Amino acid sequence: MKLVLILACLILVGDVMAQKAKPITPEELQTMMTTPSDKIQVFNFWATWCAPCVKELPELERANEKANGKASIHLISLDYVLDHEADKVNRFIAKKGLKSPVYFLRAENPNSWISKIDSRWSGGIPATIIVYPTSEKREFILGGLKTGALDSLLRL
Repeated sequence: MKLVLILACLILVGDVMAQKAKPITPEELQTMMTTPSDKIQVFNFWATWCAPCVKELPELERANEKANGKASIHLISLDYVLDHEADKVNRFIAKKGLKSPVYFLRAENPNSWISKIDSRWSGGIPATIIVYPTSEKREFILGGLKTGALDSLLRL
């Protein structure tokens, strides 16, 4: 019985200590993507219900750790489309132990903002946009990231 109680306490403490998804609007996201930075900015669009998205999260987390401050990885959850509450995403963050910042994109009609994020994007996920600090250059990747793919794109 004591073991069950201890495990329950550890789970509750882990849930309390886990980061929470920050709500963000498409306009705020666009500002974030266009604000000059001295780091490479990576914006990954994903959802908890998307198997290829979930599969590539460890690669993004590994790259974030390896970047050692040279790049910033932002995980943009599109779960709002199906569920207007961030609780599911927050439980997912805690379960997976995500360290990269997670945002909960609050937008009603994806067709009204997808092309504003990147004209090459049709809305499929996973999708990743890499913004380089020293140029206007942007990489757009539709589909799951292959192991090590971010290393060369982030120049790690």
